[in-house]
Amino acid sequence: MKGSRLILIIAIALLTMSVACVPAPGLVVNIKLVAKDLAFDQKTISVPANAKVIINFDNQDSVPHNFALSETAEAKTSIYVGEIITGRKTITYEFTAPVKAGTYFFHCDVHPNMKGDFIVIG
Repeated sequence: MKGSRLILIIAIALLTMSVACVPAPGLVVNIKLVAKDLAFDQKTISVPANAKVIINFDNQDSVPHNFALSETAEAKTSIYVGEIITGRKTITYEFTAPVKAGTYFFHCDVHPNMKGDFIVIG
């Protein structure tokens, strides 16, 4: 019986710790991202896990660009894909950051050389 109680206490403690690692909903991160001369002005973006992310995207080129977020650099599994805008325009992208901490990959779907690391902090 004592062993069962100990296992139950440990299980509750682990569950409490795992829930505590996910930031509370409502955290908002605003980011300005510029596309100019076929490049992003940032190579790394860092956000807290599970935060609402608002990207104010400014396309300063005359060609189409967007912001897309994938699990890896191979971009096989998309997390978020923003609308492609052509010409000198701005757009606001909104999504929720992954819950799992780690390094993800952002890029332009039209120009694969435009890329960077999207770091989620747990």
